[in-house]
Amino acid sequence: MPASVALHYAVLPLRLDNDELIVGSEDGIDPVSLAALTRKVGRKVRYVIVLRGQIVTGLRHWYARRRGHDPRAMLYNAVQHQWLTEQQAGEIWRQYVPHQFLFAEILTTLGHINRSAINVLLLRHERSSLPLGKFLVTEGVISQETLDRVLTIQRELQVSMQSLLLKAGLNTEQVAQLESENEGE
Repeated sequence: MPASVALHYAVLPLRLDNDELIVGSEDGIDPVSLAALTRKVGRKVRYVIVLRGQIVTGLRHWYARRRGHDPRAMLYNAVQHQWLTEQQAGEIWRQYVPHQFLFAEILTTLGHINRSAINVLLLRHERSSLPLGKFLVTEGVISQETLDRVLTIQRELQVSMQSLLLKAGLNTEQVAQLESENEGE
């Protein structure tokens, strides 16, 4: 599935079932969007609702502009260094995933843009190299103040892998080493 399609509809392809693409979504997909998604991927599409954070985490890993950053790799490396057990790493991952949020999700939840308007704006954003927030400011959809406020809320709501690793007992030097190993991969 092309990145622009996955990011626009906030879905991840899960499997093919008799030439029907099954995608995961954290929310329901309205019939119009589902029909458009079907046209874009060239086959019938069905969706399943998955747990909060699964799609956001997957989109960031496989499709987002910051593809190199992999929080799961940090956990894997911490286990390899024997700083965490596999069980601890699994528990940290289960804490991390549900606390990840899409920028557009926060923007719509706060009522700055409705769901149908964000879908139209996401289509226009596909042709831009700007991050979504800067694009919306440039287009006059939201103010810089609104962008700053939404980004602050996103940072407050989201749990960082670094903070979870520190909470699990790793020291700042170990976390810094894991970050540098993660960037090098």
